[in-house]
Amino acid sequence: MIPGKKGLVREFFQKTAQVPFSGLAGDQKGGGMFGLGPAWTRYGQTKLANSMTTEMYREKASQKAEIANVKFVTASPGLAASELQATTNSTFQSMKAWEANLVFFLAGQGVRDGSLPITQACFGPGVKSGDFYEPRTFTSYGLPVAIATGGVFKNPKADHGTISDDTTKQMMWDVLAQACGGEVF
Repeated sequence: MIPGKKGLVREFFQKTAQVPFSGLAGDQKGGGMFGLGPAWTRYGQTKLANSMTTEMYREKASQKAEIANVKFVTASPGLAASELQATTNSTFQSMKAWEANLVFFLAGQGVRDGSLPITQACFGPGVKSGDFYEPRTFTSYGLPVAIATGGVFKNPKADHGTISDDTTKQMMWDVLAQACGGEVF
């Protein structure tokens, strides 16, 4: 998260110039994974936005009989050795090769294991709309667990106070409408 700010911040959901040190987090090159550079702040914002947007769609769908049975779920793969890191490094140079190698050696998993939370969310027995699946712990992979059920986080601190914040929800609807060129739901 951003020091002194709780939840989502609109500036992270706008297009910005791809120049080094432009001043908006996520555009700066360098810093590395362990420096928790600005690109990682933007990355965290987008992860939180994905979760919140799924929950917002779940809430809207529950009010419309024709789509009330559609499930809206979220999944986080955890730390998976995918092409994301290579792409991130070549584009933003925000992760040094030695950092990525160390992290994946100590805590990483393969892409097949990284797909388990997504597979569970799509096909698992008893999955409900509003569920959120991720690996059991940062370094303990295998069958994923639900950290939220029916839109309610099991750890109240996990939602960062944004899921039920009407002002933040409206900001996200506005961002989505702007990105899509009109009303989104």
